[in-house]
Amino acid sequence: MELLRRAILIGCILPGLWLLRLTPLTSLLTITPASSGAHAAENGKVTAVAAAGAAWRSLLGDIDRLQDGQQPRSVRWRVSGDTPEGRARALHVFFRPTDEPVVSMGDRLASAGGHALLTIRVAGGDRYYRMDRHSWTGDDFRPLGGFTGTPSPPSWLLYPFQFVGLALLLAGTALFLLLPSPTRSRGGVTGPELVLLLVAIVFFAGPLVAVGGSVQALTRGLWLTIPCWVASYAAMHFFAAPQRNYGFQLLPATGPPSDEESDAAAHPRFVRLGLAFWAVAFGPTLVLVATSMVVWNR
Repeated sequence: MELLRRAILIGCILPGLWLLRLTPLTSLLTITPASSGAHAAENGKVTAVAAAGAAWRSLLGDIDRLQDGQQPRSVRWRVSGDTPEGRARALHVFFRPTDEPVVSMGDRLASAGGHALLTIRVAGGDRYYRMDRHSWTGDDFRPLGGFTGTPSPPSWLLYPFQFVGLALLLAGTALFLLLPSPTRSRGGVTGPELVLLLVAIVFFAGPLVAVGGSVQALTRGLWLTIPCWVASYAAMHFFAAPQRNYGFQLLPATGPPSDEESDAAAHPRFVRLGLAFWAVAFGPTLVLVATSMVVWNR
């Protein structure tokens, strides 16, 4: 049971860390206020689209209030991570193409080359807003520099799977603590083993953070990822302690394994148990990494 506990813990932690920094790099839209002069300057170059209806009035009104220093609930979490240089520059507010009400502009934005000038009639005259479609690729990631694309989307849009990743981390930790363990009668997980687990986590997650994306850690920073993951695997192996925990897995907790029990590590059953541990601990991560490389390698 002890090897199973440790396998489940690793099998949840690694996919969770991968998902925390996995970015599909899907296109996003931004809306920023524009002056009336922008409409005249871009007349004929950027398609002007009328925005009408209560949903648009509410959204664009919140964007105006955001620019004035207020924090409207509907848009405050959509603001770009970039800080404008001076008050003359407007904050970029991000949306998915499927978000309401911007989804209604999808076809017009596509036909206009990804740029449009929204107009809405309010008391006192027309107001103008620029809508732009942004796309990023692996070239926007730098080893040790992270994501460098501009404008930078908020974290929850750039890394939309981070909440699933956090759930996996919590689930793995909960299962590790709740599952019964024969090692508890022998003192449980030791301090050095916890240090090994922490080292494994740091070395696995390090390249994902340093490069700025999970897939990009393999496509843009392989020279950094390979040695870090080798060190992480070594730490996880020593944390699992398969030879020591093999006896705990099969024998009652009556004391330290005897020499005869330790010799059981040479038995084929030990090999089968090791392969099962490897499959539970690393199988989900390998499947997730392979899927990510196929689907989200942009």
